[in-house]
Amino acid sequence: MKQVKLKKKKKKKKKKKKKKKKKKKKKKDKETKPETGISAAAKAAAERLRLLKEYEEKQKEEERRKREEEEERIRKEEEEKEKKRLARLEKKMQLKKEGKLLSAKAKEEKKKRELYLQTLKESGMLIEPKEKVKAEIINLDLNKAKLLLKKKKINKLQEVEIMLMLMTKIKKLKKKKIKIKKVIMQKKKKKKKLF
Repeated sequence: MKQVKLKKKKKKKKKKKKKKKKKKKKKKDKETKPETGISAAAKAAAERLRLLKEYEEKQKEEERRKREEEEERIRKEEEEKEKKRLARLEKKMQLKKEGKLLSAKAKEEKKKRELYLQTLKESGMLIEPKEKVKAEIINLDLNKAKLLLKKKKINKLQEVEIMLMLMTKIKKLKKKKIKIKKVIMQKKKKKKKLF
């Protein structure tokens, strides 16, 4: 009986050992065996997902960097524009102080004034410095002629010549007066006396 019991015990021990060996073998096989198709696909999907996330993060980072660069560029452009605007404004103020800068209305007024002066010059109403000198010389000649006539220090021929000269000059002056009146009437300005 004892022998039978011992045999049974030995058999049980052997079975246990075999079971342990099988378990160990299974564990080793699991570790060394290539993964099944499902787990490999899951791993590949996880890897793809990780790579996709990385790519998206890189894209976001790139977009953020580009946006920052664009904002910086726009800010610099605005600063540059502001500097230019301030420089122009400063220049305008300087010109205004010097009296060189005129508004559109002032420019128009200046042009009108210049045209008016030009017409007066052409008509002989306004005399420039050079022309003034010429007019004074003519007046001096006339005065001399009058004095000579008064004193009668000239002969008859000279008297006739002087009278003719005076008459032609008076005619010219009258013509100038008529022209001046026409210009004044055209411009609808107050009449200005020549003499």
